[in-house]
Amino acid sequence: IGNTYFKLKNIPAAILNYERARRLAPHDEDIAYNLRLVNLRIIDRIEPIPQLFFIEWWQMLVGIFSSATWASLAVMFLWSAVVGGAAFLSLRKPLVRRLLFLLSSFLFLFSMFSYVAILQQRQYEQSNRGAIVFAASVSVKSSPDAQSTDLFVLHEGVKVELLDTVAEWKKIRLSDGKVGWIPIETIQFI
Repeated sequence: IGNTYFKLKNIPAAILNYERARRLAPHDEDIAYNLRLVNLRIIDRIEPIPQLFFIEWWQMLVGIFSSATWASLAVMFLWSAVVGGAAFLSLRKPLVRRLLFLLSSFLFLFSMFSYVAILQQRQYEQSNRGAIVFAASVSVKSSPDAQSTDLFVLHEGVKVELLDTVAEWKKIRLSDGKVGWIPIETIQFI
């Protein structure tokens, strides 16, 4: 659908559909390429705030698998740790016991890591906090009121993060950290 909208030169709809496709297949290189390509066509160039390297690594590591896959891994690691612990208790050779103890400990730690990854990945999967601006241009306000101060202007195709709702207004944050309010009819949810 994103390709069709791109060929029809409907940039906001193309971005919206590529973002939806990315939620379904986060590691698809074609979707990522098409999204980068279509983002070159929008007017506003918003540079995201750089993240610390270890936060980026953590997000990439957690994003490798879906929450369901992390759950399967967590159960598998936990059961393996239990089996290793049972073998540790039943065997008498000191070297084998030490190895089984270390193996069971590592498997238990991997299981706990997997549980943390489940929570984070599930939170990401369930958060529907993204939207695309569909208005040709919209003034971002300082408060949810048409008479409030204009902070800056956004053009169609910009991705925003949704923070709050008041009546017919949405509080948004851009990837560069700017925050403001826009009317709800100017955006479509990813």
